[in-house]
Amino acid sequence: DPRTTMIARKMTWDDDATDIANFDQEVIDRDCWGALEVTGYKWSMLERNEWMRRAQALDKVNAGLKKQLNSCYRKISNAEDKLRNLRLEKKGLLNQIEDNKLRLIPTIARQQ
Repeated sequence: DPRTTMIARKMTWDDDATDIANFDQEVIDRDCWGALEVTGYKWSMLERNEWMRRAQALDKVNAGLKKQLNSCYRKISNAEDKLRNLRLEKKGLLNQIEDNKLRLIPTIARQQ
């Protein structure tokens, strides 16, 4: 039924003409609608096609933004990893300094 069937595909302006031609043939084959119904449905079909085009354009824009967002997440994750490593390195260096101080105290005590 042309009223309910919507094939998921990329919409182009040529699809409007194709959809209307297919719909006209369906109406002729079934001989089921009046002129007002046919005209009304054609306008709704064109409107639906326009909304499909807009939705696809937004999907493309959003796909680009999602890529950028994922890139930001990766950069943040990498920066967090580097920060974690630097904190570990700092902790190790502070421990080394503390160990050296503890070793130095007995040496100083013996010299005095």
